[in-house]
Amino acid sequence: NLDLTGGEIKLRRNSGWVKDASITTQILNSIDADSKTNVWAVGNNGIILKHNGNSWSSNTFGISNINAVDVVSSNDIWVAGSAGKIYHYNGSAWSEDTDTGTQTWNSISMVSQTLGFAVGNGGFISKYNGTGWTTSKIILGYTEDLSDVRMLSATDGWVAGSAGKIYHYNGSAWSEDTDTGTNKWNSISMVSQTLGFAVGDGGFISKYNGTGWTTSKIIPNHIVNLNEVRMLSATDGWAVDNGGKTFFWNGISWTNLVSPVTVPLNSLVLVGDIGWAVGNGGTILKLNRDTVQKDGYLISSAFDLTDNSPVESIEWDEVIPSACDGTCSVKLQIQTSTDGASWFPLQWMGPDGNDGDETDYFTKATGYLIPQIANGKKWVRYKTVLNGDGANTPVLKEVRIQYK
Repeated sequence: NLDLTGGEIKLRRNSGWVKDASITTQILNSIDADSKTNVWAVGNNGIILKHNGNSWSSNTFGISNINAVDVVSSNDIWVAGSAGKIYHYNGSAWSEDTDTGTQTWNSISMVSQTLGFAVGNGGFISKYNGTGWTTSKIILGYTEDLSDVRMLSATDGWVAGSAGKIYHYNGSAWSEDTDTGTNKWNSISMVSQTLGFAVGDGGFISKYNGTGWTTSKIIPNHIVNLNEVRMLSATDGWAVDNGGKTFFWNGISWTNLVSPVTVPLNSLVLVGDIGWAVGNGGTILKLNRDTVQKDGYLISSAFDLTDNSPVESIEWDEVIPSACDGTCSVKLQIQTSTDGASWFPLQWMGPDGNDGDETDYFTKATGYLIPQIANGKKWVRYKTVLNGDGANTPVLKEVRIQYK
């Protein structure tokens, strides 16, 4: 619910996902866009949808399933799918660009009018040179499925696949960048040469830091397959899973956002303050980030006081927008702990010192004395609650807790 940027905590500009009107019941496998008026989604049985900024229209091309779409511009769009088919849109009509045979293509990424790649099952990759496609194995003898390809430039490309493999392209050849073991990676998205994510089955996500990959769960105990991840920037990333869940990356951590569906979501795209996600049954979700979350909270890390110290006072720096309608506020509560694991009180504490009084908050940034009942503990943490008005967000800049 909150953004953490530049040492500040504020409400995220996001009104949440809502169902968008759909005009198909086909499984939608992929979505991409280069503007709010040029959004394309593709799916099974040749379905192709376009959103022009106001509404969706549909078309079908061929009879095979279409698994991936890459929108370069309004007159340069590529789709790939089963039965070896790769199609191209020139701004007025679709045509079959190539038929590579029996391959199933799962992803396509174009760098320019003279360079692009498609990847698919069995370790196959096909390279476009401006006039035609050349198909081969990504690595000689590799037979596992390749799920996603994303090109940052003509000399920097990435592919994720099954059997834990992630590959990198340096402009001349593909090589194995890492082998994470048994992970099946379904999607990859790179922000830069020093930041990227891959997501896969079982809720696993792997983060790239420029030198290597670190694998964990997207959120604790998550086991549902993650189908796609898309990074807009180092502090703005999104992922969707097979249970209809959506996740947001704020530059520090991933959080689960409310979704109105439980069907598999297969793909998503964001353009500025608008986003869409697509999935099974023709599902289309829309995200409008024009408005500000009206409320949200964040729990701090635990701070080690080094010994059983009295916590004396709490104060903070805040900014309440002058344009706010009077409902914007910053409120804090605290907990203390002897071991950093068992926290007192269980339901947080405000200035009245009552155990478990969730209606009592520290509300004045100039500071409070902390109730003596919190003393004699080695650890302390705080919970900050921000309330906005739907258009403006309060900002918490710094929290100071004094202790002996």
